[in-house]
Amino acid sequence: MKTWRRILRIVSSVSTAICMVAVASAMTLSASASVGETAVSDMVFQWGVNPESGGGSYFGGCNFLTAGTSGDAGTSGVWSENSGLWKQTSANVEILKPDAEGNMLAQTWTNKCQNRYGTSINGRTSGMNMAVSGGNPATQPSYSENVVRISGGSGSLNPSTNSATVTWDGSFTIVYYGGMTYWTISDLKLVVLNGKGTITGTASGYGADMDDPATWLTLPSTPIHVADLSDVQVSESGITVTPDYLGVSVSSEIQGRNPQAEKTASNESWWGAFPDSWLQYAVLTGQSSYWYTSDGGAGTIQPRKVVSAMTIARDTVSVVASQSVVQAGREITFNIKAPQAGKEYQAGIRAGSDGQWVLLDEIVTISQEGSASLRYTVPAASATGSYAFAIFEKGDAANPVASTTYTVGRLPGAPTGLVVGKPEGTSVSLTWVAPDDLGLPAISAYVATAIKVNPTEGSAGDADVVSASFDGADADSGILSALEAGATYQISVAAQNAIGAGPSSNAVQLTVPGAAQDDDGDPVKGGTTISNATLRWGMNDEANSAAYYGGCNFLSAGKSGDSGKSTVWTDGSLYSASSGNVRIQKPNTAGQWEAASWGSRCLTRDGTQVTMQKRVDGRSVNTESQVVVSDGEGVVAADGSTSIRWTGSWTVVFYGGMTYWSVSDPRLTLDADGNGQLTATASGYGADMDDSTKWNTLSDTTVVLADLKKVDVDKAAEDHGFTQKPEYLGVTVNSTGGRNQQAAKTGDNAAYWGSFPQSFVDFQMLTGQSSYWYTSDGARDYAKPATALSIAYDGSYSVPAPEASETLDTAAGSADTSGTSSGGSPGVGASSAGSAQNPSKATGSAGAGEGGSSQLGDQADGASAVPIAAVRDTAVGVAAASGAVALASGLPLGAAWVIRRRLGLDPAFELDRSLGL
Repeated sequence: MKTWRRILRIVSSVSTAICMVAVASAMTLSASASVGETAVSDMVFQWGVNPESGGGSYFGGCNFLTAGTSGDAGTSGVWSENSGLWKQTSANVEILKPDAEGNMLAQTWTNKCQNRYGTSINGRTSGMNMAVSGGNPATQPSYSENVVRISGGSGSLNPSTNSATVTWDGSFTIVYYGGMTYWTISDLKLVVLNGKGTITGTASGYGADMDDPATWLTLPSTPIHVADLSDVQVSESGITVTPDYLGVSVSSEIQGRNPQAEKTASNESWWGAFPDSWLQYAVLTGQSSYWYTSDGGAGTIQPRKVVSAMTIARDTVSVVASQSVVQAGREITFNIKAPQAGKEYQAGIRAGSDGQWVLLDEIVTISQEGSASLRYTVPAASATGSYAFAIFEKGDAANPVASTTYTVGRLPGAPTGLVVGKPEGTSVSLTWVAPDDLGLPAISAYVATAIKVNPTEGSAGDADVVSASFDGADADSGILSALEAGATYQISVAAQNAIGAGPSSNAVQLTVPGAAQDDDGDPVKGGTTISNATLRWGMNDEANSAAYYGGCNFLSAGKSGDSGKSTVWTDGSLYSASSGNVRIQKPNTAGQWEAASWGSRCLTRDGTQVTMQKRVDGRSVNTESQVVVSDGEGVVAADGSTSIRWTGSWTVVFYGGMTYWSVSDPRLTLDADGNGQLTATASGYGADMDDSTKWNTLSDTTVVLADLKKVDVDKAAEDHGFTQKPEYLGVTVNSTGGRNQQAAKTGDNAAYWGSFPQSFVDFQMLTGQSSYWYTSDGARDYAKPATALSIAYDGSYSVPAPEASETLDTAAGSADTSGTSSGGSPGVGASSAGSAQNPSKATGSAGAGEGGSSQLGDQADGASAVPIAAVRDTAVGVAAASGAVALASGLPLGAAWVIRRRLGLDPAFELDRSLGL
């Protein structure tokens, strides 16, 4: 009998067994709960799931909640605002989040990736304070604290027996990686008997795969345990309880991408898991190990996985403001919830916390759905400060039924004293003085804008305006990059806060010099003429390593064309192994250079997929690819000074094609002391990991690829070439405007702390790759230092392939069964010898491991493949046959045991393991 059929038979039999248990429990509850029970129809369920479900993510900006069942995006991709997939409300479901004072406000598309203090949490995955505190943005929460609120629950409460039964109609969707993977929970049911209980619901959604972006399948609707509850205290008003998580072990049947970490003294305060049936469904969606503790320390996302407390309470009248700050003369909306349809309330406003309530003329009438809203225009003459809005019983201005607070603010004033420095290439430094009026609330950023004085089209368009944002109220300087050589700009700076941008500073006019050239555009004369020089370089290990999404980062010969959007390349149409004078080479198993190819772009020299692991020599596992540019021409002067130019381009591709840029016509210059630079023209496309719709063509920009110091020019002349690591270690860079700032240098990171050159990093601010080129307190920092480059003046200087280095054994089992598969889909079949809990027992290349074959049905034990469609169809059949009993059981129908198509987006495990932690 085929493996998948055996599994489905087990699913059916286990379904029946669990259903019988569920029916018996329901009968017991029915018999014991009638005495002292109170019927309810106004229960409100409120839950944040866990901090990670509102946390900054490795890609896509952040994770978040949305009301209702989100539709089919059609593919795994970051959502845009106009996609219509995100909703703040849907029927009786709404998404809220707190402001700095703790008032629950309606979450918006704009603030969904901000914490309660208005600070962006995009990409904030480590090193963040998990406590709720203000002050320095670096110590604020790295999560939004968003919650789902579902009203209209009906059933019964029985405090005398500590029992309850409540059901809710409605859905909410859990969105990870900005939309790349999401699923929905519908129609919750609470059952508590003698202080112990469960919350069940129906899961639905879509399956994705981080190694195969083309994977996108609709998953069957499946009943799951949303929460298991212990020590529940039922009162007349409801329940507040933290679901079971701490200390919960993951069943060996859960085949997640990463195993549950071993419980230790350092992680016991956050070690645990969500219910098994939740995890089984999460495996299908691609979120498996985000719902239990995998490897990672206190500075990773692991503590954010712990389940949040949930509140189940009698519905009360509530008021929520649409925003926490509003400008005088502008409109703010107050949303009211109340259980009594048709009820009328009068609205009132007061200034401060102890001012006199002033009743408004507006009467608020509660709809049949139990809600109402009031749009209020703040008087233009209103003073800035704190205000309160409340609703009252008609005619009673003394006793608010419900209230909320908001702030009337003002825009900051204009910065002064703007000074524009001397251009470096097409970048300029800016300094300014903060405005006298800092506005209310505080300044959150400064925005510099350069407008071309004489635009090509006759009027300034998008291509004629360059801007940059510098976060923080204390910012007083920054770098404005990507200006056009030879163009004249008017440059100004404005301060902005939560309301918007204030007036601009004094404007400074600047003309950017044209591209620097030699006197006649030719190499200097004299010395030895070079006519066949070769440049060979891998840039850094990260440029040739596994990626969090899209398989891997890689190099391609030539200038790759416009893909039209930020997307993973699915074929080799944009890839080239050779183009003119440029080739991409990599070592083979014999230690010889060979041509790279589309098929080998994500493979190590021994043909395995690159992973996030370290090698024994301390470097990252990578393809070891190098770009080789030949036919360079120039001169080595008698004093050793050198000038060589090459014609040709190569492209640096990250995230499998989601972001890429090109290098063209590099030029090497060295003085007689061996100090100099490798420069080139950079071009490409601007992308944004938080906005997948962003895709713009970047202007050609001259950048310094590498700074070189103390090259032994005499030895280089004697050897006809040299090999040297560019400057990186110890280099400080201004990373303002980058996704993450350059980290502080410490004893832990000193061995790899540094940066590529400033102009290089400035250009990466535009491509979306900024912090991949300097130390940013990321777990991949060790892979970022520049690797050695080689310059051969002629064919007599050869560069052998480097010695091979084995993968560092940092976890039980082989790299094949514990690493991250980055070039293809992970194996899908069930392993007969391993599990997520015991990776060391996995004996095959797929099964419990993640580095196995990309073929869908490959199995560690060599058994027949599991047909996903058959499993899905049969699972649906099992559900239908089980009927209402199966729904009551909360059984996920075992589909997750078989379908192992998962995104596995929990890089913390792989990253920390790659560091040997």
